[in-house]
Amino acid sequence: MEPASSFVGRADDLRAIGVAFDEGARLVTLLAPGGMGKTRLALRYAALAKRGFEQHGGSVHVVELASATDASGLFRAMAAAAGATLERSRNTEVVARALGRAIERRKRALYVLDNLEQLTEHAAPHLALWMSQAPDARWIATSRVALDIPGEHVVALGPLELPAEGAALDVTLHAPSIDLFLRRAREVSRGVGATEAELASIGEIVRRTDGIPLAIELAAARLSVLSPAQLLARLSSPLDVLVRRGGAGKHASMRRAVLDSLETLDARERRALTRASVFRGGFSLEAAEAVLGAGKGTLEALDKLVGSSLVRVTDGPRSRRLSLFEVIREQASEDLAAEPLEQKSARLAHVEYLVSRVVAAEARLETTPDADVVGELASDLENLFAAHEWVIGENEESLEASTNALRLAMGAGWVLAPRGEIGRHFELYDTSIAFAAERPETALLLAKAIVARGVARRELGDAEGARAELEDGKARASRLGDARLEALALLRLGEIVETTGSTSKAKEVFAEALDTIARAPRGRPTRLLEAEAHARLGHVARREAELDVAAREIDRALVIYRDCEARAELPWALYEAAVVALFRQLHDEAGTRFREGLELARALGARQAIGAIESGRAILLQELGRLDESLACHTASVETFREMGSRHREASARFYFGAALFERGERTEAKRVLEGAFEAMQTIGMPRYDILISGALAVIAATSGDEPTAARWLSVGSAALEACATEPTLEAYLGIHLIHVEIALGRGDETSIERARAHAARCANDDVRWALRILLSRGADHGEDGRLLVAADGSALRLPAQSLVIDLSRRAPLRRIVTALVAAHAEGSGEALSLDEVVRAGWPGERVSAASGANRVRVALATLRKLGLRDVILTGRGGYYLEPTLRVAELVATNRQND
Repeated sequence: MEPASSFVGRADDLRAIGVAFDEGARLVTLLAPGGMGKTRLALRYAALAKRGFEQHGGSVHVVELASATDASGLFRAMAAAAGATLERSRNTEVVARALGRAIERRKRALYVLDNLEQLTEHAAPHLALWMSQAPDARWIATSRVALDIPGEHVVALGPLELPAEGAALDVTLHAPSIDLFLRRAREVSRGVGATEAELASIGEIVRRTDGIPLAIELAAARLSVLSPAQLLARLSSPLDVLVRRGGAGKHASMRRAVLDSLETLDARERRALTRASVFRGGFSLEAAEAVLGAGKGTLEALDKLVGSSLVRVTDGPRSRRLSLFEVIREQASEDLAAEPLEQKSARLAHVEYLVSRVVAAEARLETTPDADVVGELASDLENLFAAHEWVIGENEESLEASTNALRLAMGAGWVLAPRGEIGRHFELYDTSIAFAAERPETALLLAKAIVARGVARRELGDAEGARAELEDGKARASRLGDARLEALALLRLGEIVETTGSTSKAKEVFAEALDTIARAPRGRPTRLLEAEAHARLGHVARREAELDVAAREIDRALVIYRDCEARAELPWALYEAAVVALFRQLHDEAGTRFREGLELARALGARQAIGAIESGRAILLQELGRLDESLACHTASVETFREMGSRHREASARFYFGAALFERGERTEAKRVLEGAFEAMQTIGMPRYDILISGALAVIAATSGDEPTAARWLSVGSAALEACATEPTLEAYLGIHLIHVEIALGRGDETSIERARAHAARCANDDVRWALRILLSRGADHGEDGRLLVAADGSALRLPAQSLVIDLSRRAPLRRIVTALVAAHAEGSGEALSLDEVVRAGWPGERVSAASGANRVRVALATLRKLGLRDVILTGRGGYYLEPTLRVAELVATNRQND
């Protein structure tokens, strides 16, 4: 009864059928477009139910109706299933009633009416009659169209569950869509999906097929020739790829399945569907009424398309949305392209509707919170892109086309900016500016686009290019008399000036922005600019160690943002307030501010704010000594900015990540991360980070005994100080590192630690306090925290600057290897233990082959490094040795904890 191939997923749908029957349904119609697995599901349910029906004297029958085209075909198929002889009469009513009596005599029976869609007009009245005549019978129908008869319960089949992008490997493998793909793919190509790269491609393949089972199976069959990556590359035109080799019938290709579904439509419905192909990412009823061209019949046409499973309905966070499966959209798009005039009409209607939305949104921003307006527009982001692409592609050099391109870019830009999708943001404005001709009518829109492109350019790491663009935008805004746009350009210019070193010049720019804002029309957007100017002034004051001024300015910004319900801007102000509290070591206040900002940023999907706040929280946790939690936050921040493509923010986050690694004692990894951050910053031009990073690298070099490298890094930091003369904390920070280098190279004196403490007392912030902690934690003040403490028998050890004692008492080989390394280190000869010496130390008296010994040592050292000795046990000099500058002392008494 069931197909030969395995059944995957659909557990919820099977339960839905059973629940419907349990609750009194007589007919369950499985409704879905072709290829969704209706037949397979119906047969699976019938197979599972067969025993139950037979135990009570009943039976289960599959009625195949694919070849039936009228009532007589239906009657013949049903007569065969019911074991009845057809009444010889030309009166269909007589024949139907006679069949009903035969069905009634079978009492309890389940009939699966497969492929009923082409017979719905004929089948509906007769099935209603049979249901009344045979109350004990139960019916399952598979159809693309509902029957709309009393007693019908519709189970609409959706696609198989898809793996989320970026999901963990185990989650991806358990997704039913992946399961089905792999089962079918391994029938034609063994070993498919063995690597993470292949699984990533397969995940994208099933997403491209919308999780439609037939599409997944047809795609998987292609792996007899193609690799997953090659198949994915060809799925831009899925209907050309999703074809069964040498196959025939309704499941031979997705195109055949789609075309079969379209045969149920009349001309008006078909036209509505083809015009709907211009949408991307779904559409609203309002959009459909503007674009589909069905006039007053739009709602009726949509109702039929939904009822025919050709248009999907989903409940979004703000409103109900409609959408097409990609394979249906592709076929509809091809049909639309065959009628050029109709295609242009639909495209123009699509553009006009979206431009009207952007214009309305801009007007609403005068009074409505940005997050609300942008959130409503976000549902149409892919539509904005599609419309923008069409306008540019048409290449009509007209005022209307230029205006539309700029407005569509502006609308999409509002959505992209808080999400941190910088690359798309930049490209959108870049193509719009290149396309739009210089006309008086578009001058203001063009100026806004230039400012927006400048902001995106800066995020991508081109500070000088961004500065030039923002200056251009500012000049245009000034000529046009738009004080708001001029002030916005000034605020963004001030950011660049501040990050490239001159806080005093940045203050002047922000003050100029405030003066310009005073000339702008009053209203919500002007107040938000005013709030940002105060927040920026607070940021500069924080850099200059004027924390009282910083707190006052940021509080002014917070008041305005809260008063304006500016949820989009509030996370940034909360971040600034939290950092000022952190500088003051008001840790509870900082934590509260960070938590509020992060919660709001996550609710908004504001990735840039999320990345910044995660970095701030990480530094706070680091100061509180919670290094594992801190590193998790640092990692999240780096990853967020990396995914966004924000080069300067990623490099900044990497510095703080490297600093946390250094503080935890992982100097080798810290050095690698910090060097990468420094290299990234060289093309960005942010001298304060040259100071921060070079100071840390100088200390790492000095503690490894590399005096020339330490001197080189200190020289880099000292040179960068000249550009940051108005930031006294940076001078204090580098001064502490200079003292640290002196001590590490044996040139410190009894005043060294006190001089370092004096630097920190004069200008304390998180960076300065970190520099001091690093200095003190290595035992430079002759405490034992900077030493590796090891029990005499190697059974326990404590890492430098750590309180946790690692218990090796139950790990004899590790204990003996540590003891041997410590003994070699104490001799001070500088020679490393060879591989054979490590094997003899770890497994004395055992006869071990060379290969086995090498493997044992590799595993043992990997274990020790995972326990925290990554920067303690080094490889080189022909063997293994402890870090030469490390001071080792005996761990006398311990409270051992299991590692």
